[in-house]
Amino acid sequence: MNFKSVSVALLGLAETSRVMSLKIGVISDLHTKMDYDPTSSSNCRSSNLYDPNISPILKETYAETYAMLGRYGCDPSFEMNQWMLQHFRDTHSDLDLMLVIGDYVAHDVDPPREGWTLKGYSKMLENLNTTLGLVKDYFPHIPLINVIGNNDSQMHDQAPNEDFKAHYFSNLWYLWF
Repeated sequence: MNFKSVSVALLGLAETSRVMSLKIGVISDLHTKMDYDPTSSSNCRSSNLYDPNISPILKETYAETYAMLGRYGCDPSFEMNQWMLQHFRDTHSDLDLMLVIGDYVAHDVDPPREGWTLKGYSKMLENLNTTLGLVKDYFPHIPLINVIGNNDSQMHDQAPNEDFKAHYFSNLWYLWF
């Protein structure tokens, strides 16, 4: 599929919407945490566990409770996003189009501006590819319009630099089309 055929398809959808209604699904901020551990909150970024005003009993409950799908203060697990996408598909099986708004990548996975490494960039791409692949698996016959978020790039909150632009955007092109 090339840009011209996508443009023609979208224009066709826009024209069609004048004579009939479209059912458009919207998913936002999946933030899939690939290394989520249901037995521990140690790799969560929750500030609540470190808040001195929270009782030790509550902290222990957060930290020690088995939480297969997720826990307060953590980005969603892969399993949580699977469950959510399946529920979305099962309850909205008649979608005409899906708008998938970033962020796909968990917080603290995209490399920071300072201390950037190729390993961190590769981890971010793997998280992005896996999360978008999950969405495509659950909605294989529905056109997806994807939007990247601030966690879905070479460095947090900014576009890829000149050295990585071609690689980054060709990866997105491959994923999206």
